[in-house]
Amino acid sequence: MRFLPLVLLCACLPPRVALTGAPPAPDARQALSARFRAAVDARRFDEVHALLSNRWRDRYTAERLQADFDREPLARERSQRELSLVEEAGEWKVDSLE
Repeated sequence: MRFLPLVLLCACLPPRVALTGAPPAPDARQALSARFRAAVDARRFDEVHALLSNRWRDRYTAERLQADFDREPLARERSQRELSLVEEAGEWKVDSLE
């Protein structure tokens, strides 16, 4: 397999910690997690892509994310892991799955 799905790549990376700002409030974390998982479950890869941190948006397109997701049968299950978030321009984004 040439490309691993984002969820697999994220799962292999160590979590990143935002260098600025306080950690997201539990409600904000829960809301972003729910939105990310709902978008994955509904296969709205444009929305999934928009919720990713800059480093992942720079490496992936929504189309490539969908293609990789379709190739990996365990991608949906792996997307249910705890999310590591990073703050970018005042918004929390998904940076990895722990």
